[in-house]
This record gives sequence, C-alpha cells and structure tokens, in this order.
Amino acid sequence: MWRRAILGLPIVVGACVAAPEARADDGAVALGTVFTGLAVSDIVFTIYSAIKVDENVEPNSSWMIAQTSVVGLQALFLNGLASGFAAFDKDDGLDLVIFPFATWLGTLSVFSTWSLIDDTGSPDVKGRFGLSTVLALNLFFSGVAVGTLADGRPLPEYMSIPQTALMAPELLLTTIKAVTDPDGRAEWIGLAAWSGALTIHGATSLIVRGIAHEKKAGSKTAMLPFIVTAEGPIPGLTVAGSL
Repeated sequence: MWRRAILGLPIVVGACVAAPEARADDGAVALGTVFTGLAVSDIVFTIYSAIKVDENVEPNSSWMIAQTSVVGLQALFLNGLASGFAAFDKDDGLDLVIFPFATWLGTLSVFSTWSLIDDTGSPDVKGRFGLSTVLALNLFFSGVAVGTLADGRPLPEYMSIPQTALMAPELLLTTIKAVTDPDGRAEWIGLAAWSGALTIHGATSLIVRGIAHEKKAGSKTAMLPFIVTAEGPIPGLTVAGSL
C-alpha cells in the first residue's frame, strides 16, 4: 500500500503542476487572440475612416456604430490607464508609451461618435476628423494632468514638453477661429479655454521642474578635516555647503 502511495505521489504532483501550466497557456493564447483581433479591427476601422475622410463622404452609420463600440471602449481604457500611470508610476514614462495609441484610438472613437450624432448635414468630414484628433489629444493630456495633480507633482518633462508644444498652437488656432467664425464661436471659445489651460499647465510644469533641477544642481557640500574655533583650527570634521 505504501509502495503504491509513494509511486503515485509523483504522478499526482505532476498532474497538479501540468494543469496550471495548461491553463496558463490557454489563457495566454486566448489573450493573444483577443489582442490580435482588436488590432486587426482597429486597422480595418482606420482604413475605412481614412477612405471616407479622403473622399469627404459621410461614413456608413453601421460602420460608425461598430467603430464606436469596439474602438471607444479601448480608447477609454487607455486614457484611464494613462491617468493611473501618471498618478502612481512616479515618472517612469509608462503614460508616454500609451500616448500614441490613446491618441489614435481616441481620434477614431470621437470621429465615429460625432458622425453618428451630427445632424447638421455638413459634408466637411475632413474637418470633423481633424477636430476629432484635437479632442483626442485634449482628453489624453487632461487625464494625465489630473493624475499628476492628484499625486501633488508637476508633469515630467517627457510629458510637459509635448503637451505645451501641441496645446500652444491649438490655443492660437482656436482663438483665431473664435474671432472669425461667429456661428461656432461658443464651441471655439470652449476649445480655446481648454487648450489654454493645458498650455499653462504644461509650461508651469516645465518651469517648476527647471527650478527644482537648478536648485539640486546648485547645491554643493564639502567635508573639511578640521573644525574652526576661536583659538584656530582643531582636528575634527566640518561639513560646508551652499544652496
């Protein structure tokens, strides 16, 4: 009986080890399949939207419903993930890695949603797509800004530089449109205020980080092998520094 138990023990242990491995492999395959399917669908939606934008033709509503459903959830997830990384990753740059993907999928989702609710009959599909990119950028930078502000620190340089570089021209263009387009003045003013706030936040973060860097670089300390007294130097240790 004991011999059977001893001989059977490796079989039981092997089965217990093999089962999780099989489940892990199955999970990896399933996850890879999901990611591949989403990537292919995103590329298909990108090509379809690009064709319609190039032709300046209204996209099919069925396509836009599917694009909003599939791409919109991914864009929301990526923007939320970037905001979380900005708050907790302590400037490791993970939010910057997400930036191009969040902007890409955000543009597609805003464009499809806007195409579904637009009832003006305007054929300016190219303009709609361009403004969808603007809104996607604003949403991403706003999420990252909220994340860093919640953590009580300014934007890191790798994020404040692109934010300022992209939002400052947007502020200028939207301000010009607010003056020259009376029909859409309220919307242009809103965009100008939004991009202006992001521009100020990015520039302020650059200044604050720069001042902190200068203070850190300017601080110098030295250790002297004596102590100065009224009677003169005596053996000891003196720490001298400047800030």
